[in-house]
Amino acid sequence: MEHPLPYDTLNPIALDFSPLNLLGSAAMRKPNNLHLVGVAHPHTSIFEGKLDSQFPQDLLITEQTTVTQSYDLALRLVTLLKEHGVSTGDRVAIYGPNTIWHLLIHFACAGVKAISVPLDQHYQPDELNVVLNDCAPKLVFAGPAQESRLLQTNIKNAFKVISLSVLPSLVTSREPALGNNLPNCNEDVLGTIIYTSGTTSHPKGVALTHANLWWGCRNFREVFEYSSDCVEAVVAPLSHIGGFNGTTLDLAYSGGTVVVIEGFNAETVLAVFERFRVQMMFGVPTIYQRLLSSSAFNMRDLSSFSRPLIGGSPLPLPVAQKMHEVGWFPYNVWGMTEQSASGTCLTPGMASLSLNGVGVPFPFTQVRVVDIEQAEAGVLVGVPSGIVGMLVCAGPSVTRGYWQDEGLSESSFIDGWLLTGDLGFVDGNGVIQFVARASDTVMTGGEKVLPEPVAEVLRTMPGVRDAQVVGIADDEWGQAVAAVLLPNLDFPEGVALNSFSDSEVLALVRDYAGQYLARYKLPRAIRVVESFPVSSNGKVSKLGLQDLFSS
Repeated sequence: MEHPLPYDTLNPIALDFSPLNLLGSAAMRKPNNLHLVGVAHPHTSIFEGKLDSQFPQDLLITEQTTVTQSYDLALRLVTLLKEHGVSTGDRVAIYGPNTIWHLLIHFACAGVKAISVPLDQHYQPDELNVVLNDCAPKLVFAGPAQESRLLQTNIKNAFKVISLSVLPSLVTSREPALGNNLPNCNEDVLGTIIYTSGTTSHPKGVALTHANLWWGCRNFREVFEYSSDCVEAVVAPLSHIGGFNGTTLDLAYSGGTVVVIEGFNAETVLAVFERFRVQMMFGVPTIYQRLLSSSAFNMRDLSSFSRPLIGGSPLPLPVAQKMHEVGWFPYNVWGMTEQSASGTCLTPGMASLSLNGVGVPFPFTQVRVVDIEQAEAGVLVGVPSGIVGMLVCAGPSVTRGYWQDEGLSESSFIDGWLLTGDLGFVDGNGVIQFVARASDTVMTGGEKVLPEPVAEVLRTMPGVRDAQVVGIADDEWGQAVAAVLLPNLDFPEGVALNSFSDSEVLALVRDYAGQYLARYKLPRAIRVVESFPVSSNGKVSKLGLQDLFSS
């Protein structure tokens, strides 16, 4: 399948996209630079470590390497992979909490042209059965909790399991592979399979080449304007594209400083920001919301933090406004696993045009807004500004398809353009506005309701701190619009919402929202909660929201 963008002419000398070879070059340029740092909250780590003297209550240092040491560990990992018979095209899974070993294993896989498969650490046995039977790994590196779940699976292929907690000693006891005898990885060599739920009933494996990932990083460099001297924190799961490739790989193989946080804890993240003078981090809106509301927020020196990258779900306007108030001017990214996370970006310089739009395409990604029905019929027809359509994209960072799923791969592309399933429009300033996933559209009584515009209205209601909208099954309407509210307990209206019955809140909400929305868009069910249910990657869980209405 040909991409409309001829990426081989953009940088014809970049023929080797191997992250291991790129790391080797970085080790020559900046051998002693602080490189990979593993940190955790003191009571949750799977590794032994040393309490940080500055923040002993919040910070455990589990690993710390220079660029040269990281390259040496990756070469020793190559030896370990070869001992277990891993070779070209084999899959190697990493199943555990965030660690620096996710990155080192990915680099080592490139040293034998194997494919790394980072798995969601929260997968349960039934989910594991699906993904492991699909990718059929030869080797699985697993955390302690994840090892016990592996024993409960019914996997067709046999694979070896190595515990992440003992991996450091295993690796250091091996001899390093020869750095001058490593393979090159051209634009066709698969680098990773990342499983994403998307709109399907089971996880789908997005197959990304090393070149896809490299071009995604090239997009980030151009727009975020950082150098390889940057210090980055990683708290988003490394099993998801935002954590894995959202500048993480680039800084890791370029010799920057990457601080990998084992699990999210707001106080630990803020301590990391001060301790390591962090400049950049990717997070979903929920992560930033929790950092901003942490009691430690005003206790830490956060002056170094200049590039808050945000994406994974729509950026609520109140969160965008709060970030601007504290001087954290967000880079709001619309990115999918299928694009190596690089679709569009709203930079801080565009804030006068829109606070929570998703901006314009990255330099090496093409994005169009096309007619939804025509696209579903196999034809791409553009729509005028202001009209909601489906976002389609193409470019060298875009996947060529899904692992072992030719049907899905064929149906997801038209003439090289990826049908994202996301809906949006171009506003009067030329800024792309994300509206919803096509699959999130609520069909009620024959009418289509987009959840986010309804939620935006509800967020302006006195006493409401945040709102989410979903569709739920309804015998009369097919689906009904349902809203979940977080009350703002700092105001009397919020306290009142928290004390009223659901039926009383619903009447108030319908009365308020009816001033701004057509009647069929008004919620027919309501819940008031202390916090939204979230998935393993920190995004608000649509299924979790719907479950609130199941009783």
